Amino acid sequence: MTFKMRPYQQDAIDNVYSQWAIGKRFVVLVMPTGAGKAACLCEVARLEEQRGQRVLITAHRQELITQLSLTLARFGLPHQVIAAKPTVRYATRLHMETVGTNFVNPNARIIVASVQSVKPDQIQTLCAFKDKLTIIGDEFHHYTKQSQTWGKVFTPLDNAGARGLGLTATPCRADGKGIGR
Repeated sequence: MTFKMRPYQQDAIDNVYSQWAIGKRFVVLVMPTGAGKAACLCEVARLEEQRGQRVLITAHRQELITQLSLTLARFGLPHQVIAAKPTVRYATRLHMETVGTNFVNPNARIIVASVQSVKPDQIQTLCAFKDKLTIIGDEFHHYTKQSQTWGKVFTPLDNAGARGLGLTATPCRADGKGIGR
């Protein structure tokens, strides 16, 4: 199942790919609240999986993990969920209630992960994919390189050669720290 993106969403996705095409490895996509960031994120994940990439999508709250998992399910995309067991069970239940089938698959190439739940051995496994890994961060204004939460996941993957996408409605942090790489 493929969703038709709204014209501004397709333009945003096209702009991400044009930046990657000219050699930018990490791109931040800023869209206002309600503009469909989750749909754009899932469409990029779908396109990246079609290219043969592994895709790691991270967020920091249970609600965001289950929302992203449900949006991937609506797109018909099988995916892994790395999060607390109750979150995984809840995501599975939402799939069944909403789309009638479970899209959580432990062998899928797309992974939705709570950034707090990604373990060092999982990071090492993902690092081995190097440039065959695309990392996507939701609520990207939280991601700083020095962060013990986000930095510990993104920095080694970035250093290994993964390309990335960060999505946010609010790219400026109140503390003035830069986001991303």
